[in-house]
Amino acid sequence: MALSALGEVATIKVIEKLREDESGIYGGGVRGYMGKVPYSSYSFSLSFPCGPENADKLTKSAIAELRS
Repeated sequence: MALSALGEVATIKVIEKLREDESGIYGGGVRGYMGKVPYSSYSFSLSFPCGPENADKLTKSAIAELRS
């Protein structure tokens, strides 16, 4: 549940940064998931649609925002 909540908060922060500050995306999201069946696993993913010319710059920005 905590990983899912972290994903929701991170979505707000990343969209704020990439859409509002950098005008690079219209939408996107961060998702966190943890499962126990059939074995323990977790995933945390970030996705945002953008043009290939902006991919590197926005990826660096998004990772910096997640780290902060």
